[in-house]
Amino acid sequence: MDRRKLVYSILKEIDKGNEPRYANVDLQFFGEVVEMMQSKNLIENATVIRYG
Repeated sequence: MDRRKLVYSILKEIDKGNEPRYANVDLQFFGEVVEMMQSKNLIENATVIRYG
């Protein structure tokens, strides 16, 4: 999945009142996109926790 489609998918889930999930997407990529969206003020109060 490319970055643009993932951003749209995340925003669509938030609009529906759901918590976005990272199904069918690399977890690292999902975290990077969420952080990018937050830095560009597309979303707020997102938390990305990294282990290891």
